[in-house]
Amino acid sequence: MSIMNNASVTLPQVLLLVRLTEARETAVSDLAARLNMSLPSVSQMVDRLYQLGLVSRREDAADRRRKVLTATSKAKTLLGRIGAARSAEYASGLAALEPALRKKFAEVLQSVLQDLRSA
Repeated sequence: MSIMNNASVTLPQVLLLVRLTEARETAVSDLAARLNMSLPSVSQMVDRLYQLGLVSRREDAADRRRKVLTATSKAKTLLGRIGAARSAEYASGLAALEPALRKKFAEVLQSVLQDLRSA
């Protein structure tokens, strides 16, 4: 996706930003657990995102050894742009389908979503 290329971020870094945005603020170790990745890998990604201005770090007031991470407003803007681009790509792809098939596809997706929510 050209938005990601222009921002110099990879898909794993974007996924990390999504998780960080969901958590609001968290530690590297918590992110590693949520992403099922090694601590060194997540640390490297966080360092890179920090250099890009997408992550902020501060000491935890309760434990100065612990760093608390938050996604910056720049990161949230980037995620919004990526989401909008993905939506446009999906809409473009679905527009090529016949209306009856598009309706059937929407019904199947609704059914899948209901099953996932009740699982």
